[in-house]
Amino acid sequence: MAPGERHAEPVVGGKPLRALVLEDDPADFEILEHHLRAAGFRPECTRVETEAEFAAQLLPNIDVVLSDYKLAGWDALRALELYRTSRLDIPFILVSGTISEEVAVECMKRGAADYLLKDRLGRLGPAITRARNDIAEKRLAESLSSRLLKAHEEERKKVARELHDQVGGAMATLLLGLNDLDSGLPPDGPAQVQLQALKRLAEENVAIVRNIALLLRPSMLDELGLIPALNWQAREVFRRTGMEVAVDADDACDHLPDEYRTCIYRLVQESLQNAARHAKAAHARVTVREEPAQIRLSIQDDGAGFDPRHQKGMGILGMEERVRHVGGVFHIDSQPDQGAQISILLPRGRTGDGTKE
Repeated sequence: MAPGERHAEPVVGGKPLRALVLEDDPADFEILEHHLRAAGFRPECTRVETEAEFAAQLLPNIDVVLSDYKLAGWDALRALELYRTSRLDIPFILVSGTISEEVAVECMKRGAADYLLKDRLGRLGPAITRARNDIAEKRLAESLSSRLLKAHEEERKKVARELHDQVGGAMATLLLGLNDLDSGLPPDGPAQVQLQALKRLAEENVAIVRNIALLLRPSMLDELGLIPALNWQAREVFRRTGMEVAVDADDACDHLPDEYRTCIYRLVQESLQNAARHAKAAHARVTVREEPAQIRLSIQDDGAGFDPRHQKGMGILGMEERVRHVGGVFHIDSQPDQGAQISILLPRGRTGDGTKE
């Protein structure tokens, strides 16, 4: 059978399995198909040999990728690069002759789900089943985590609205009442002194409620858009900490889905807080760019810096999780005494609920 052609299996019992097989030896391909059938699958396999064939056949309808290590002019390490670039959520299993332990470990580091020797294919069926189950569990965990994150954001929005409308409104009414009392009291009496103290206390609490509501969920993010919210955040950071923040964002970013606007806002919020509080930065710059295939976010500061390999707090882990929920890529470039730059790439072509169009 020529590479790129699908092997039509008779319709018999077994679990359907669509496999993309990187194999340059037709005889080894036939043996692999035999073991798939013996493992209880009803395989529909596509054999490819070249990079171009592999890239063309690496499609969402594939259930598993089975790859030899040594191919004509390339190898499984390059195949894993193409596989990771595709962002497909399917298992990649190395099925090869004898290779060194170092090469096998490197393949696993680059995303391979398992490694099997060609002379021990009795483990092929269980390996595929386990890898697919692992991905199903990962999808379920990510779905639950994503729902929890969305519910958390909705609760923040609700609490912020209640604080602003109910508590803030009540405090404002109290302040108006105190002002009315002010006009009816002698200007120099002891009651006037007490009243002025109550007015100051009420004004301070109005400001506190307002600030808490804005930190929970700034209304301008929903009403005015992402860029005004980022600019407000930059001013607030400067007011609270003295760190100067420059915001450079494309106007088109105001039309991003709510999921993206919230994600970007929270990433900037956490990053600026870390830069001011922990890194003691004097300056920071936030850049948001809309590119044809992605949204690029960068937050750079001139603070103390750190070693990302050994110093990852809960804040950074939370940011990574937010980015992962929308299918993005998160990267930190930092060294002690050299500041830090956080770079995020968010894929285009997603709807407001985070699913691909």
